[in-house]
Amino acid sequence: MKLKNVTFCFIVIFSLISFSATLNAEEYKVGVMLWKTAGSYDEGMKGLQKGLSESRLSIDQELINANGSKEKAVEIFQGFVKAKKDLIIAFGSHGSKLAFEQVKEIPVVVLGGNTPLALGIVKDLKNPGGNITGSSYFIDPKKQLKYFKMVFPELKTLGILYNPENGASLAEVPATKIYCQEMQINLIEKIVNRELIEGKLELYDSFVKKLPLATKSIVSKKVDAVLIPTNSEISDNMEYVLKITDPSKIPVFAYAEKGVENGALAGLTSDNVKLGYETAKIIVRILKDKESPVNIPFIFDEFPRMIINLKAAKKIEYEVPFSVVAAADKVIK
Repeated sequence: MKLKNVTFCFIVIFSLISFSATLNAEEYKVGVMLWKTAGSYDEGMKGLQKGLSESRLSIDQELINANGSKEKAVEIFQGFVKAKKDLIIAFGSHGSKLAFEQVKEIPVVVLGGNTPLALGIVKDLKNPGGNITGSSYFIDPKKQLKYFKMVFPELKTLGILYNPENGASLAEVPATKIYCQEMQINLIEKIVNRELIEGKLELYDSFVKKLPLATKSIVSKKVDAVLIPTNSEISDNMEYVLKITDPSKIPVFAYAEKGVENGALAGLTSDNVKLGYETAKIIVRILKDKESPVNIPFIFDEFPRMIINLKAAKKIEYEVPFSVVAAADKVIK
């Protein structure tokens, strides 16, 4: 795989490994739009590059980071279309939606995003029907809630803290509401978002400082636990949530691995490296085997990892059932 060196102002081009099956092999031009820098995307990229390397396809790969900017992402996609790439890879929920809007003819493979159904980029996971397919880290909230009940059987009232502007919330929150009702769990919502102030988006630091007050509002409702959906803005700043929940001995659950690593009690998470590796196989089918994305099903992690944070359990003086700890794929001590 060969990296095409292109310099854009304020755009990061990531260097990739070069390889080629033979000197006469067909070379494919692939554009990669990374929505932003994030650990989960790094993991997905690691698996993706491993899979593409093993395929031994000759790929001229251009990777550009949009740094979380919608305007920059649109510019990147338009550039890829103008350059007539053979295939485009889009990272993230926002990246997936923008690719759907901006790219109509070139095959698009998405990675590191939430469920494509809720994002509105396909209507059928098994037969996408358009030019987009790929993988998703989405785990059915019903599985998550069942796991939370195993970890904490006393769960009857659950508070959920989320930013409705986050792409993951489009999928996870509505499904969580449905399954909480089905499982007779009382769900109490608290929205915390980045507001527009004088026409500009509220600063990140200002948003983070709103988390303790929002958490305090949930805790005052006498919840048994607090849930944090997939949202890096909250998962990366769990201490602002825990400073309220820990003294009240209230467990926090998270849909994202980073949230559990940063202090939540438990969660189910996808193996992003594995998803990236499997996504590479889809790319090979499109480039080498000339398959259309129309009938290539989206893939998910059917066997998500169970993660338990015993340090978090100790802080709230809770003893996680031994059977749950023994079955966990990852235990943080």
